Amino acid sequence: MGDSLRPALKMQNLHVRDITRDASPASVKAYLEQLGGAGCKVVLPIDHNNSDKHIGHAFLNFNTFQESKKCLDKYRFSLKFKNQPAKLMYAPIDKHKAFGPKSYKFQIIVKNLSEEVDVEMLYDFFSPYGEIFQCKTDIDDFQQYYGQVTYIDQDSVAMAVAGADKTRWQSSVIEVTQHHKAYMAEEHDM
Repeated sequence: MGDSLRPALKMQNLHVRDITRDASPASVKAYLEQLGGAGCKVVLPIDHNNSDKHIGHAFLNFNTFQESKKCLDKYRFSLKFKNQPAKLMYAPIDKHKAFGPKSYKFQIIVKNLSEEVDVEMLYDFFSPYGEIFQCKTDIDDFQQYYGQVTYIDQDSVAMAVAGADKTRWQSSVIEVTQHHKAYMAEEHDM
């Protein structure tokens, strides 16, 4: 069995990223408290230089993993502040493993991706291979549209590559590979 991000995540807590800073702290906190429900404690860090502003992220602390998973499943792609999308994911304990070079071994890159594919479609297509921590679509240095999926368990990477590489999806045949910097994760484990 391969490595896992689970020890680097506090899975009963959710991290909300990319909250527009134009939204008032009171409105952000009220909205997050509403979607989190009675058993959820919202933590919204305030800007040290301006006490009327938040810093663009928050935490939803639940009593159980089941509560956080239910909230994540419901709001992963629909969370918005002032019509600007925000990202919702499990809260990292170890940011270096969850987001730094150590995370590369949990990632796949999807090349030759049709531009009609959005993040939610990418998530839906690749979730049968394992639990997804986060995913995104972007344009690389060569102006090519691609997707990036980070799984919670390393075994899911091999299953996604084996199951989806060279698959016709939407209007193209996709190329699915482990992140090209995955070797860096092994170097950081030493």
